[in-house]
Amino acid sequence: MQFLFSNTKTVSRNTSSYPITLDDVKDKSFYFKDNPDDDTLDSYIEDFVIPKIISDWEDSTKYILLDTETKSFVPNIEFINSNRLPLSLNHLNVRSIESLKYYEYDVSLPATKTEITSSYFSTSEEIKVTPKKIYLHYSLLPLRIYPVENNLECSYLAGFENNVFTTLSQEIKDCLAAQASLVVDVKQGYCDNFYIDFITKVYDDYSLAKRLIEII
Repeated sequence: MQFLFSNTKTVSRNTSSYPITLDDVKDKSFYFKDNPDDDTLDSYIEDFVIPKIISDWEDSTKYILLDTETKSFVPNIEFINSNRLPLSLNHLNVRSIESLKYYEYDVSLPATKTEITSSYFSTSEEIKVTPKKIYLHYSLLPLRIYPVENNLECSYLAGFENNVFTTLSQEIKDCLAAQASLVVDVKQGYCDNFYIDFITKVYDDYSLAKRLIEII
């Protein structure tokens, strides 16, 4: 059992660059194997296809690629009484937790949220598709929280800092390029499903382990 930061809001997202390029997409495309000199689709691929594929990947897998600051909330929570009950993040590839805040039980709204400093919580490591979890220190418990939706909030940084993708798995890069090439190929009348099994496997391998999450 655990609490889940399931409601999320993007504070900032660096879209200045992406983990795959125009050449990566063309290299996977069956259309461009037959038409290597065609540059009429370049803007379409760079301005629409690649950003859309990256966004779809992040939305589907919850594995964040672009340098992103996120604010996330536990929708409904009023009481925490065990330091063994984790607060689970809802994204993968989280770099750091920036803040943890809440309205105190006896607060008069509107008010400023109280910040729980890092000395009063610990975090578990993100392991494969299991997200990072926050554990409140026993000295803070039991913790009563003002009964308003989206009270308990966590701000964190995810994705690759400054969009430097040098350590991103080649498997993910190949998957994204293959998926983008399929969009182009279908548009051009090439309906080969050669990459479907590979794309499906990579998505499955890197998607957040929802089976481990229970919202309470």
